[in-house]
Amino acid sequence: MKRAVIFLILLASAPLARAVGPCSNTTIGTSTAVCRISHNGSGGTTSQAITFSTGYNAGETIQVWAEANSTTAFSATPSVNINNSDGYSWSIAKANCAGASQQTILYYFKVLTTNTASDTITVTNSGGSFIIVQGAAVTNLGAVDGTGGCGSTTASFTTTIGDISFGFTVGSSGVAAGSGWVGQDGTSFSVYETQVASGTSSTATFTGTAAVSIGVPFLPASSPVCRASVSVTGAGSC
Repeated sequence: MKRAVIFLILLASAPLARAVGPCSNTTIGTSTAVCRISHNGSGGTTSQAITFSTGYNAGETIQVWAEANSTTAFSATPSVNINNSDGYSWSIAKANCAGASQQTILYYFKVLTTNTASDTITVTNSGGSFIIVQGAAVTNLGAVDGTGGCGSTTASFTTTIGDISFGFTVGSSGVAAGSGWVGQDGTSFSVYETQVASGTSSTATFTGTAAVSIGVPFLPASSPVCRASVSVTGAGSC
């Protein structure tokens, strides 16, 4: 009994990790939210940096979208083109979306430990001289669901009902989120949008003139992981 009391006292007095702060942007679905956004749309250079000044909460997925004026802008090895102050090992959710002498890519990383220090993410264009970068910290996301899609004015891809779908495009001045999508952030020539999937396919659409577009679905964090083909009536589905 004494040991239990001592343990509870120690637990109560242990310092808790300080949260970065509440989400400040739109909620998607019932529990997923785009928390903090950073972008650099000035272009005109071979690299661009974005900064998340308050760091990240454990469990957040950091998404970094980039577009460059070369079809060989981004390597299949993430570390060639993206790095950050915290030294994360980035993954690629969708790449090689090329069109009109441009290429678009989505990098992501799942944060395991809360970090309140400012973090700067730099993305480099290996093949050209112009790059636009947008980033977001998103709560309650699971794994990438499928291969995503890309195209010029739109991007079509398969989904699972309830997926959190993300779209990104670069185009002419004034490009914006399409019908049925929520615009989360934009620069003069790009937009980042979201949608909850209601079917088994989705198309990221945009208003204005899009030049190269990308769409990627993520599972919500609460989605079950199916490892069998058995279906039981009333037990839910995957």
